[in-house]
Amino acid sequence: MKDFTVRLDREGHAAVVVIAGRLDGNTSGTFSRFLVEHLAEDDVAIVLDVTGLEFISSAGLREFMALLKRLDKKKARPAIFGVGTTVGLALEIVGFDVLFHRAKDRASAISAVSRSATSTPGLIGRLFERRKPAES
Repeated sequence: MKDFTVRLDREGHAAVVVIAGRLDGNTSGTFSRFLVEHLAEDDVAIVLDVTGLEFISSAGLREFMALLKRLDKKKARPAIFGVGTTVGLALEIVGFDVLFHRAKDRASAISAVSRSATSTPGLIGRLFERRKPAES
């Protein structure tokens, strides 16, 4: 098991939060404090690099939801990449898979958050979009 680490990389106007290890009840407070201390109030282009994230618990998912709510007020939608099977399944089960721009790599994720946030529906709108029946 790897220790939990989190760091912030600035790439252009994007803030890339790199998370590794286990994001659970023991580490979610550290993650929350890190976001408060390192993300500026005007940061809207947020990318989560979860390539090294081995596990996420409900406490970690709660921190992801807090970030989503914070960004939703600004009509921004974060991007995520490097999602492994375990983390991907957790995101899918709780419906978070449609709340993030899913990207294949860092460059694609940064590109996704660089687009205008005005065309992005809010949290509830994205959930309803997901559940729309396919058009014939």
